[in-house]
Formats: sequence, structure tokens, C-alpha cells
Amino acid sequence: MEKINVAMVCKLMPYYRLGVFQSLSTITETYEFSFFGDTKEQGGIKQIPFSYATAGGEGRIRWIKTGNYFYKPERLLWQTGIIKEIFRSKFKVFVFEGALAHLPISVICTAL
Repeated sequence: MEKINVAMVCKLMPYYRLGVFQSLSTITETYEFSFFGDTKEQGGIKQIPFSYATAGGEGRIRWIKTGNYFYKPERLLWQTGIIKEIFRSKFKVFVFEGALAHLPISVICTAL
């Protein structure tokens, strides 16, 4: 059976989601989850260190780091690398955290 590649696009990678991201990254039989997100602190929320993306074993997160650029605080966001990575990859499922004001999400939704 072919794996289903799932792209989970997050604005940030908050530390309180570490366990969820690690658990989903260990699934290898049916699904393969990849997370997109930045490590910049925002609103005093601690972020997951990017070193978890390169760690081995169960603690590893399959993570593609993005860069966040806010044009209007919390209203207009551009995330680098998402569009290129999604269109050159074989993702079958997309999970977007955010709003249509996050520009890559708007571009991808209209292109699909």
C-alpha cells in the first residue's frame, strides 16, 4: 500500500505541541507527516528548537523550516518555502493552521 504524505502547515512550532508532532512523525506504515513552521517566538510562547528536526529516533520531528514575514501583525503573513516544497513534493493531504490571510495558503488553495 502506498503511503499517504500529509503536509501540516503551521505558523509556528510551539513547544506545547511537541508530543503531538513527535508522535505523528513516528507513523510510517500508512501516513507520513511533514510539518512546516517557523521557530520565531511570538506572544511569549516558547518554540520547539529546530534541533528536533535533525535528532534521531523517536524524538525526531519531520520538519521543514519556514521563515515568517508579517506585513500587518497577525493579519498578513508570508511563509518562505512552502509553495515550492508543496508543489515539488507528493503530498496528498494538506492541513493548514491559520487563515486565508496567510498568503501561501491562499495561493495553494486557489491552485489546487
